[in-house]
Amino acid sequence: MADSLDTPQPGVKVVARSLEWIPTSDSTATVGQWIQMTTSTDSAGRFHFLAIAGDAWVVEVFAPNSGYLFPPAVVGAGRSRVDLGTGKIGALGPLVGRILLDSAAAAISGAVSIEGTNHLISLDRKGTFHLEDVPPGSASLMVSGISTAGTFAATSAVLVSGGASRDSVFLRGTSDSTEDYSTWPGLRKAIVDASPTGANIQADLAHVPVMVRLDAGILPTWDLDGSSIRFSDDKGTHLPYEIEYWNPSTRQAAIWVQLDTLNKQSNGHSILLHWGKAGVPLRSSGAAVFDSSDGWLGTWHLSGSSPFDDASGTGRTLVPHGASLVPQPEGGVDMESGSSLVLTDPRIYAMGSVAVSVFARLDSVRSSPAFAFRLGSQNSTTSFNWAMEVRDSSGILEAGFSTRGLSSGPFSPKIDGEIPWSRWTLLGGMFDTLSQRVRLILPDGTSRSTLAYDSSSARTPATQFIVGGGIVGQIDEIRLSRTPTHPEYLRAEWLSWNGVTPFLRWQP
Repeated sequence: MADSLDTPQPGVKVVARSLEWIPTSDSTATVGQWIQMTTSTDSAGRFHFLAIAGDAWVVEVFAPNSGYLFPPAVVGAGRSRVDLGTGKIGALGPLVGRILLDSAAAAISGAVSIEGTNHLISLDRKGTFHLEDVPPGSASLMVSGISTAGTFAATSAVLVSGGASRDSVFLRGTSDSTEDYSTWPGLRKAIVDASPTGANIQADLAHVPVMVRLDAGILPTWDLDGSSIRFSDDKGTHLPYEIEYWNPSTRQAAIWVQLDTLNKQSNGHSILLHWGKAGVPLRSSGAAVFDSSDGWLGTWHLSGSSPFDDASGTGRTLVPHGASLVPQPEGGVDMESGSSLVLTDPRIYAMGSVAVSVFARLDSVRSSPAFAFRLGSQNSTTSFNWAMEVRDSSGILEAGFSTRGLSSGPFSPKIDGEIPWSRWTLLGGMFDTLSQRVRLILPDGTSRSTLAYDSSSARTPATQFIVGGGIVGQIDEIRLSRTPTHPEYLRAEWLSWNGVTPFLRWQP
């Protein structure tokens, strides 16, 4: 460990934890959920961990204004020793963000600060702020001010990445004019069933976006645009939501709701649907559900009047290429074999960990096409960092990985099990260039494959992220996240969306 002037930093607390480690207060947590090791730097600023089991590990540094200064590292699989290099404490950079109020009010005045530091800046009239010289790591942001509806406040712990370019931070604010949902005339309750007879979620999760589908049997009265719709949980907490699809004529709606917590194999959570209050504004917000402070880099529902825009409000846009992509009325796009969606954003590709999930219905494939991949510096399909692929092997649809230069071939190893033809499925995985680790997840949650990169391709700068190319079928949802994503988190998103697994049970 060293500071920005390369001066060694002794006595700094360092923690290594497994990538599968899940913070939880549950005393019955399995041993694997609690595996972590702690040490401190010596007089030369050095640290080391002994006898770490093989897998991916995240190294956390606890020092003033510091946090994740190292990428996840992989031990085992022939790598008994990993040198993480030097972590710089206090590498400074800008941090920009915006306060999202839970009402239609606009910010009049206010300020944002970082707890424990002298960082303090005023909000502008749009509720945005720009802090200079912010070090990387975990920062506790505090915002307060006055809006057209009264005073407001927000506190959020955010992870600030290193480097000169920082992603925007969105904070949700609560005001003294917070809506009282008990005054809404309509109320309906749904049990969130994560038990073995329901979705069978096997890990404690937080801030999970789940799909809530409404019809005339659930919601008896419909307004024009869903303005009166609200959601809360069983504790009375107001839940952020985003209306992806709303049709009062057919009485069909698809709404993403962010659950605050979801405990493993529990049916003790619930979502309360409120409706029917006249004169209230629309509160739908993709930026609140897919909050960048939770690690979201982009969420594309591929629906609405701008199907290729990011619903989480980052401004990142997927650009259609090749053959035409036809948007569907209720969301998703039909892709032909020559069509693809391309995202070019150097800020994303500078990050090591990127979790990718795509909801798709695959009708046909060419011979070994790349379904989703990250191009290398030559900007060609023969120069990529990683590719998540789909192939037809004697009538069986399979998924697999490739990384550039693998001696074992471009599609080895393939995942166990097959993908159903002409049905919706999830292809998701964790791709980490820096730790040389990839993992593929299929919808049943049991078929997984983990593969190490070859070291040469791991250093290839990536320039684009591409979905499509050889696939004929429909894609409904594409998501990118910068945080190590637990497989059960991906499953929870998927199972709530697909409508096959009993995830929500509406009460009379």
